[in-house]
Amino acid sequence: MEKKNKRTLILSVIICLLPMVLGIAFYNRLPEQMPIHFTINDVPDNYAQKNFALFGIPVIMAIVQAICIICTTKVNKLKNSEKPRIVKIMEWFIPIITVLVYIIMIEVPLGSDVYVGKSVCLILGILYDNNFSFFKNSSICDVIIDSQLFVICF
Repeated sequence: MEKKNKRTLILSVIICLLPMVLGIAFYNRLPEQMPIHFTINDVPDNYAQKNFALFGIPVIMAIVQAICIICTTKVNKLKNSEKPRIVKIMEWFIPIITVLVYIIMIEVPLGSDVYVGKSVCLILGILYDNNFSFFKNSSICDVIIDSQLFVICF
C-alpha cells in the first residue's frame, strides 16, 4: 500500500473513532437506551444500548472504512491507474457520515432540537452539488435527483 493510501487509511479511521471522545465526555448525561434511527418526522424509532451506540458504532464504521480503503486501493493497483474522483470522494464519506450521525445521536437525548431529515438532506445536497457534477450532463437525472431532494427536504 502506498504511503498516501496508508495516510488516508489511518486518518480516516481515526476520524471514525474520534467521536467516542464526545461520548465519553457526555456519558453520564446520556440515557441507557440511545436513539439510533429516526422516522421521517425526526422521531426516534429504534434504540441501542448506550455502550454499543457510543463505542460499538464508531468501531464498526472504522472497520468498514478500513475495508473500503483497502479494497479500492487493491482494485486501483490491479488496474494500474489513478483513483477516479468518485473514489477519492467516497474515501471520506464514511468518516463524515460517522461524525455527523454520532453528533445527532448525542444531541437528541440531551434535548436538542435536531432536524435529522434536513441534516441528511444537507449532506446529500453538498455531496451531490459539489462532487457528482457528472450527473448534471443528463437533464433527466438532474430532474429526478433534484425532485427527490426537494421531496425529502420540504
